[in-house]
Amino acid sequence: MNVTIRPAQDSDFDSIWALFSTVIEQGDSLVYTPDLSCDDGKIHWFGPRRHTFVALNGSQLVGAYVIRPNLVGRGDHVANGCYIVDPKLRGQGIGKELGIHSIQMATELNFKAIQFNCVVSTNTQAIKLWTSLGFETIGTIPEGFHHPTQGYVDILIMYRPTQA
Repeated sequence: MNVTIRPAQDSDFDSIWALFSTVIEQGDSLVYTPDLSCDDGKIHWFGPRRHTFVALNGSQLVGAYVIRPNLVGRGDHVANGCYIVDPKLRGQGIGKELGIHSIQMATELNFKAIQFNCVVSTNTQAIKLWTSLGFETIGTIPEGFHHPTQGYVDILIMYRPTQA
């Protein structure tokens, strides 16, 4: 698959929202619930201090990510991100391409590190991906995620300096 990553445009939101809603509905990787409004979804992807990118296969949106400061003020030098990949296309390297691109962008945007506050412990594909890209698990929140089929499972906090 030949994936191109570019900055998202306002006109991409409908496609991002459709994919985001699909991933939310699955309920196994993101904290959001299906009652998230479209307006709140737009703020998530296009709100202040957000840098959003889309992955395209031709003209088809196959993934996206957003990076933003993890905290405000004295903590805004550490990025946080959210990544989505079309569930039908997982395992084809799209997530890896998004991850590599986001590390490069976080570096260009002068973030010192990237921290993921909620990597679901049952999402072994994501853990394997982030570990392969230099992220380390720096903490665990026991039973911090309510998985739709597995009940309460742990959340991992993962971290990587941008200049690793």
